[in-house]
Order: sequence, then C-alpha cells, then structure tokens
Amino acid sequence: MLLQHNQHYYTKAEVTEILNISLAKINRALASQELGFIKVGKRSVRIPEEDLQRWIKRNEVISPSII
Repeated sequence: MLLQHNQHYYTKAEVTEILNISLAKINRALASQELGFIKVGKRSVRIPEEDLQRWIKRNEVISPSII
C-alpha cells in the first residue's frame, strides 16, 4: 500500500527565506507551538504548508499606509 499526500513541507531555512524573517522568530513559534512541525531525526524539522499558511494568517500585519 502506498501512502499518498499532496502536502508540501518546508524547512526552517526555506521559511526564513520565503518570508524574510529571522530564524529566531521561527524557533520561537515552534517552541511556543504556534507553528506546527514534524520532527525528522534528532535535529531536523519540517513545517507543513497548511500549518505555515495558518500561522501567516494569524500573524498578518496590515500596514497603516494601506488602510
């Protein structure tokens, strides 16, 4: 039986590059469980795209100049 999934997973480095945020911010979100992740081995983590999208929506900041 083959497992099928259509979900994409990101590394912490990919998230920091895509969102242009610090690794410390990602680590704080992971430590506080604001951002879901899957642990791979002892030190690696993968962040599911769905969890990342939810975290981005919860932490969106609307610039006052846009309003």
